[in-house]
Amino acid sequence: MRKVKMVMARSGVIDQVLTPPEVIVESAKQYNQEYIPLTIGHDIRKPPIGRVVSAEVVVLDDGTHLLQGEAEIFEASDNFNLLAKNGKSVKIHAEEVDNFQAFGNQAFEEDEDVAPLYQELRKLGSGDIDREYREDSVDPISLLIIGLGVFTLQGIANGFFSKLGEDLYEKLKLKLKKIFEKKSFKQKENLLQFQLFINSNTGRTIEVNVVTTNPSQNDLDGFFDFVPNMLVVAGVSLATH
Repeated sequence: MRKVKMVMARSGVIDQVLTPPEVIVESAKQYNQEYIPLTIGHDIRKPPIGRVVSAEVVVLDDGTHLLQGEAEIFEASDNFNLLAKNGKSVKIHAEEVDNFQAFGNQAFEEDEDVAPLYQELRKLGSGDIDREYREDSVDPISLLIIGLGVFTLQGIANGFFSKLGEDLYEKLKLKLKKIFEKKSFKQKENLLQFQLFINSNTGRTIEVNVVTTNPSQNDLDGFFDFVPNMLVVAGVSLATH
């Protein structure tokens, strides 16, 4: 592995978002307690190119706090079975929800045609509508995450969308169709990501993300039909390993 140092965040106002020094300090603590995957442009479709193994806070003369991390970049010759065991791992931060919660990146808040529909979508779910989701993704990608919470393997088998109920299921699908048919969104790359967590029979928690790119109306219909069956198969395979 090749080791590099990088500045991952800084305090102050960036893109109209205030990051207090306290957030930088807490982030450094998290980075030192667990491995953080290093990705390209926060694009989940691409596998991690490395991992952040440690971090420290550097304070500049003007009081700005920098989050400086040390990362290990994966190389083709690496043998991951020979990595030193230090007790750290990639943590799975599972979050239970009553039905679903929606988070979109800046594109959904700043687009005048899409923002009202996005807020309506968030109100349909059970998440905190005042909670912001900021992602430094590579422009002009728009990313919408539908979080469905935690399932047992048996819960997946009993029906992926059973916790939504038929009425909410149809409302969710209709609202997504209205959002992704907007002309302004057809000028950029759009990602729709369904995220859920499976508690396996072996005591592990597994994060599952299903992503579709530039979903059309037909894609969304097929997506909702395909995903439950696919997850039953994937869940059985993952939960027994």
